[in-house]
Amino acid sequence: MSGMWKWLIQGSAVFYVASAILPLLKSDAWWIRGWDFPRLQFAIFGLAAMLLLSFTTPGWPLHKLALVLLLAVSLALDAYRIVPYTPLVRLESLPADSDDPARKLSIFVANVLQDNDDPQPLLRLLAELSPDLVLLLEVNGRWMDELAGLRSSYPHHVGQPLENTYGIALFSRLELIDARVSHLVESDVPSIHGLVSLASGEFVEIHGLHPRPPRPQSGGTTERDAELVLIAREARDSEHPVIVMGDLNDVAWSHTTRLFRRISEMLDPRVGRGHFPTYPVAVPFLRYPLDHVFHSRSLRLVEFKRLPDIGSDHFPVYAEFSLEPEGRLSQESPKADEQDQKEARDTLRRAE
Repeated sequence: MSGMWKWLIQGSAVFYVASAILPLLKSDAWWIRGWDFPRLQFAIFGLAAMLLLSFTTPGWPLHKLALVLLLAVSLALDAYRIVPYTPLVRLESLPADSDDPARKLSIFVANVLQDNDDPQPLLRLLAELSPDLVLLLEVNGRWMDELAGLRSSYPHHVGQPLENTYGIALFSRLELIDARVSHLVESDVPSIHGLVSLASGEFVEIHGLHPRPPRPQSGGTTERDAELVLIAREARDSEHPVIVMGDLNDVAWSHTTRLFRRISEMLDPRVGRGHFPTYPVAVPFLRYPLDHVFHSRSLRLVEFKRLPDIGSDHFPVYAEFSLEPEGRLSQESPKADEQDQKEARDTLRRAE
């Protein structure tokens, strides 16, 4: 093997190890948090690097042995992150026991892509699925005009169209109570909150979010993380069953999302089922899950699926739940410890 290939393999190995270890740092710097996203792809890359290093370079000098061990530890870290989102572990969101239609709630979540100029694939999909709630993200004034026809089927609606890719809109067949647009952390990043009244007369609390992603121009993820902490606390303390949904610009296995779930004690339908990657549509081998629907223990899962392409850079997701508070104790939720609570308080202080 030439010296160039040897250095390329070793350099790839070092790159992967760094990509696996950097997310362990509890920093909100964009260039650290960005490593959270394509962990499955990085793990495949790291496994290939370890195999190449082990079987195509001669001998076992100390530096090679150390690098292979670091690769093995890094792969174990990624397995810890990724494996819960495969059928290899037990389900977290248990299947519904009841078939009472009056206690069911179906949800459609889609980042429509503000620059997408063809609403027809979205409208056809909504006509086919006929969900109870439709949360749409990246809607601007043009999109709201295109969606005006939805109001006959969805008489309850609230939202704020914007031209900055953070517009948001919620359409509902069911009555919305105290539905409102809020700006929890940033004045130009709205979110939607309220109660939805089921046909049974019971209420479910809903939160629709689309915080900013980690990126150089934003400097860090403090605002995104703080928004998730605020909603996590509200969900934990609610007297109603809760659903948190949206494009969270974070993956299910990141430290931030796992902290959110421990604080909120909410369940993730992906656990034990699969990744259901939703972004980016155009690059299949780089996809990861950014679009989420989390729920509290009083809700059981009827269905969760990723939907077909609607011309956006995100796939929509569909979830249907059954309200079964009598079975809430059979679903185990994540729990926060004092260190988690301290981290949450620190995050909110940094965002002030």
